[in-house]
Amino acid sequence: MKQYILIFAACSLLLCCHQKHEPEEEPEPDPRVLFYLPCVVCEEEWPPEEPTCQCDLVWDYPIKPGTDEWEQFRFNKTHQEMVNMLQIPEEIVFSLSTEDLAEICFHHPHFMGLIAGGSSFVLNFDRFLSEFNGVRELFKREDVLKVLLKRHRCAMMKLKYEFETLSEKQRAEMFLGSVFPLEVLLGFCQSQNKEDYIEILQHLICGGVIQAKTRGSVFNPNLFSLAHIIIKIDEKNIEKFTWGEGNSVFKLGNVIDNQTPQLILDLSCQYIAN
Repeated sequence: MKQYILIFAACSLLLCCHQKHEPEEEPEPDPRVLFYLPCVVCEEEWPPEEPTCQCDLVWDYPIKPGTDEWEQFRFNKTHQEMVNMLQIPEEIVFSLSTEDLAEICFHHPHFMGLIAGGSSFVLNFDRFLSEFNGVRELFKREDVLKVLLKRHRCAMMKLKYEFETLSEKQRAEMFLGSVFPLEVLLGFCQSQNKEDYIEILQHLICGGVIQAKTRGSVFNPNLFSLAHIIIKIDEKNIEKFTWGEGNSVFKLGNVIDNQTPQLILDLSCQYIAN
């Protein structure tokens, strides 16, 4: 019972921070909530002084945004030529560890555009999956969920302990190059084991709480991925959402009503508590 109350408290904090856009108006949350939840990172495993979240890239893209080569290539080549240029060579992609492969995927120059652009996370991800051999190989790996959860856990700890010391540029790099892609990819993970989905919910709830405490709001991918995992646990849950599949949270993670985030968090906490 005590565990359920603590989970509910964290969900209430997450909902409060999502609905309000002025951090100064938010009540100060009890920081102990973060460490009593069963989904919170083990401080012994990830001590605050050593949030080692990032691997060195063992392979990098031949052209990158912000360079003269990128601009010339972008304006002088077709989209398909750009897609071809950004593939990981076959002799390399199959030999990469899952950790190294995931890191390369996070740094794909088109990740943000393919996932955040347009009108649907799902359609954009399907496009990303069809156009990039790295992410296709990543989701074939048996340990992909383990790797993504570990990386997400570490990114949240880094965010929690280092946020105040980072510049605005460093914060943006952390959000766009780590938190955002991780939470998107977690939402698309598939498993035959319900417990895997529960673990994803736990991580996303904790990630949302930490985001809310540090930056005053929660990334859209967090609610989007929570909603997607809830539907994977039980497809009938879609009927509980306003407008069903047409609910905006299933498109770009945007929420235009107050009922949807409350429903997502209530269902998530129920599954975690049970």
